[in-house]
Amino acid sequence: MSYEYILNKYTGFGASISFNLDDEFSEYQAYAFTPYFRQYFFNKKDFGARGFFVEGNLQFAGGTDRSYYDYEDDFRRTDDWFNAGIGVMLGQKWVSNNGFVFEINIDGGRYLIEDESALDAYWRAGILIGYRIF
Repeated sequence: MSYEYILNKYTGFGASISFNLDDEFSEYQAYAFTPYFRQYFFNKKDFGARGFFVEGNLQFAGGTDRSYYDYEDDFRRTDDWFNAGIGVMLGQKWVSNNGFVFEINIDGGRYLIEDESALDAYWRAGILIGYRIF
């Protein structure tokens, strides 16, 4: 889920939150909170905040690292992790005259806390459909 507040026709800020509902993939990332700031380019519309954008973001995320050992007793270890990172997103947003929003994006960033259980980087890509209240 995401929310964006439009400051003017060239800038906006907001936050995204995500939860992984599939336990099989929770070792990658179980949850994430991502506040962001966006700058829109090549925008000639009155209401703005559409078109090509570059976003700077922070990400606070966590999950469970599952390490498996194939010893005699089949030892299994799990470690919970939490990390904070900084990243950049590129995307394109279209807004129809009646307020429907369609967006595609790709994002990557680097986690800042050194931890054996945590990931070193994060990647996100998305197709978002929403509605803008003018």
